[in-house]
Parts: sequence; C-alpha cells; structure tokens
Amino acid sequence: MSLITRLKSLFKASAPPAPDKLPTHHRLVSGPKASLPFNRKQVVQQVRFELARNPDVAGMLNTLAAMTISSGPRADDDTFNAYADQIGLVELLFQSRVAKARDGEIFWLLVESDGQVLPLLIEAEQVTDFGQMVQQNHDGIIVDELGRPVEYHILANHPESMLPVWERISYPASQVLHYRAVSRTSQIRGISELYPALPYISMLSRLTEAAVRTAEIHASLSGALKSDVVPGSEQLVAEPFERIEVPQGGLLALPAGWELQTFPQTQRNLELTEIRSALLKSIGRCLGLPAHLALGDSSAYNFSSARLDHLTFRELIRRERKLIERTILNPLYMAFSFGRVLEGERVQLPTWQWPPSQIIDAETEVGAIGQAIEIGLTTVEEERAKWQGF
Repeated sequence: MSLITRLKSLFKASAPPAPDKLPTHHRLVSGPKASLPFNRKQVVQQVRFELARNPDVAGMLNTLAAMTISSGPRADDDTFNAYADQIGLVELLFQSRVAKARDGEIFWLLVESDGQVLPLLIEAEQVTDFGQMVQQNHDGIIVDELGRPVEYHILANHPESMLPVWERISYPASQVLHYRAVSRTSQIRGISELYPALPYISMLSRLTEAAVRTAEIHASLSGALKSDVVPGSEQLVAEPFERIEVPQGGLLALPAGWELQTFPQTQRNLELTEIRSALLKSIGRCLGLPAHLALGDSSAYNFSSARLDHLTFRELIRRERKLIERTILNPLYMAFSFGRVLEGERVQLPTWQWPPSQIIDAETEVGAIGQAIEIGLTTVEEERAKWQGF
C-alpha cells in the first residue's frame, strides 16, 4: 500500500460520521425533535440502570436534592404551612429534584380529596400518547400555537406496573404542574441532567468493578514463584499458574532455583484513586456540584477553596429554587387558595422563605460582612435578606 493510500485511509477512519448517520439527539435538529420519545426512553433507562449500580452518583443526586430543598420553603401564610406539613411538601420536593436530575422531568397532578387539593407525583413515562409527536402533541402534552401546554394525557397507572391499564385520561393544564430540565428553545419534554455524563458514569462503574476484582485476586494470592528451572525438568515442583498453598505465620523454604515475588500495589491504587476522582468531578459538573461534594469527601480541601466553590453552587441553587417557586409552589398555592378566591377574597402569592445556608466559620463570615457594612458596600438589611433567602 502506497503512502498516499495509507494517509487517505487514516483520514477516512478518523473523520466524524456523516450527519445522517448520527443519533437523533446529536444532529442539528430542533428542541422537540431532540427529545423524541424513543431518545428520552433510552436515556432514562440507561440513567436508572447506572444509578442502580453506582452508589457514588446516586449519592450525588441525594446531596443535590438535600442542598436545594433542605428543610423546605415556608410561606408567610400559616394556613398553607400547615397544609404543606400535612401533604409532606418537603418529601415531594425532594423526590421531584431527584427525578428532574435523573429523568429530566416530573409531573404534579392536582386532584381533589375531601375538599382539599392533593398533589400526586407522576413519572415521565406515564405522560404519553405512545410516542406520538406532531406539531402540537409532544407525546402526551398538547400545546397551543405559542407552545404553551393546554392539556396533558396521562395513563391511568404506570406502564410498567404489575397490572398496567392503557387508558389515557386528559387533564387540563391548570391541573398539572410540569417540573423539567430544558436546555433547548421550544423544548417541551425534559431530558436527564446526567445525560452528558452517561459515558463517564459507565466508565466509573466498570473501573470500580475491575478494581474490586483485581483486589480480590491480589488478596487471595501472596505472590508468585519465579524459576529458572527448565519446564519438564525433574527439579520442577509446580506447573505454570498452579496455585500453591503455603502455611501462615512462618518462614518458607523455597525449592532450588525458585524465587518469591510479591505483587506491587501502591502505584496501581494511586492511579485508581486519581481516575475515580477525575470521573466523579466531571459527573458532578453536570449537576453543578463542587468537587468535594461530588467526591463526598472534603478532607483534601481547605476552607477557602470550598467556600470559593460554593459561591457558584449557591447561585445555581438560588436559580433552582426560583424555578421551583414558579413551576410548583406558586401554582400549588393558588390551587390551595381557590376556595377563598371563589368567595371573593383577593389572594396574593406569598413570599417564600427558604432555609439559610449554614455558616461553617462564623467568625470569618461575620467579620467579612461587618467590614463590607462599614465601608458601605452593603447594609444590614441586605445581608439579612440575602441569608434568609438562601
């Protein structure tokens, strides 16, 4: 083969695939087409499979939900706060935050029970028209000409339940709350926030399994016998790869011509730790988690580094809480107050108070805030509102 021919074959092998050969979610398509039912189902199945066998990433989602929801929001309305405690609002929000990161979306169906609004969590695959995607039907979500949902088609129960019922029930948009992860314009259905990290999650699982298997082999073998004896010789006392049991707690006399070699472990363990850390950090980036939260270990970080990482993370949490207020809390409050509206009472949306972040080093934090107040960069009222709002 000539040099020119070899170069042509090399460039052809390294060239990216043609656009029509790429999966739908990799092509230059619209937001709705990128979230086709088949693509969403594949992603959700793979994410759930990986989470079921990877405690590190499952722990990331629990950490993210715990940091975002904490002990839950409170309204300046004691009646609603009592209602929130009754329906377990904090637990519902926690599950919803995990589902949004895992599945890309979750639905709250508002039903009436004993004269009271009761929210029911509906998983993504239960809202469907069996894959139908037309201009105004996004697999069970009917939208108007401006892309605003007007109707939801929900299966009577989960399609993978013990006794699935394929009956679809139509609900008006006012009765369904849609909490979703959207990254494309005009996108109606949500896509898992862990979707970009799926290859890394799979690598992490395979690496961990391989490392454990290697450690088991090393733990069961003390070393290897190295010999200069010619195979077939009368001096040969062991066949190649034969397992030899040795007594414990004593010295061992080796046959003539044999030498004991142990397996080195230090370098391999170091490489494994570095690779795992790099993969966990990359996976955590999809969720906005600081490195020490993604690793679940802050021992290698000083206070200044952790505090700097948390500046960005806190902004992401503020943004997520605003989204929760707009898509879940405000509509839920209005549905709860619907009876009062019918009676002619004027109802205003409450001011939601989220738990403030915990101060790890109170002396440093208070000192920095005090200096900022002294030189006029902020005020006591602004700082109080800032910490109460997070």
